[in-house]
Amino acid sequence: MLRLPPVANPAVGYPLQKLDELSRRAPGAPVLAPGEIRVEERSHLFSPGSFAMSADDYAEVGGFCADYAGPGLETADFARVLDRAGGSLAWVGGAESYRQPTEPLTPEEEARYARRHAATWRERWDEEPDHPWLTRLVAEGIIQRDGSGRIPDPPRR
Repeated sequence: MLRLPPVANPAVGYPLQKLDELSRRAPGAPVLAPGEIRVEERSHLFSPGSFAMSADDYAEVGGFCADYAGPGLETADFARVLDRAGGSLAWVGGAESYRQPTEPLTPEEEARYARRHAATWRERWDEEPDHPWLTRLVAEGIIQRDGSGRIPDPPRR
């Protein structure tokens, strides 16, 4: 996945001939020759913006869990489902995708998503989630883990 900077003029968009110059490779993504394939063991690098699989395989694993609302652990959950079904992640050289920037979440939004996603993860996997996104949020003081390492459930409404 190649990340693009904010577009200079939304009415014009990105100059297609310069996408390679403008974009930056996502952290962790290897540089591969066209057609080269590398199996990826780090499932947290799975990205829903740039993956391919057959419709039959997608249906067999059940697709993405609809219990996750907003960004967060839905991709890690799907990667785990895929792994448990015997699938694997692989990088394919030359199969590039471009991602436009999105508005960053506020710390309050990230905390809300993190607590909800952690609760969903526990319900589905019967364990506390361990993911670089959550590690970053804890390090930044946006969320906390209790003495047992648990991320508290979101407040009930």
